[in-house]
Amino acid sequence: MHRRLLIEGTNFKNERDAFPKPRAYELLHVKQLSVQQTAEELGYADSLNFRRAFVNWYNVPPSKYK
Repeated sequence: MHRRLLIEGTNFKNERDAFPKPRAYELLHVKQLSVQQTAEELGYADSLNFRRAFVNWYNVPPSKYK
């Protein structure tokens, strides 16, 4: 799998984040859900894990991004 992803010019992390990253933007910015609601909608066990992921994606916490 690793070789196949390299051939396609991507990696596992990029593929893993392909769905939740834009969906998080939509839920926070467009639908104006809370951070907790967004975390639940994306299937995170708690909002802290979602906040960490969000900071990795956008380099800003979701509360400031909103």
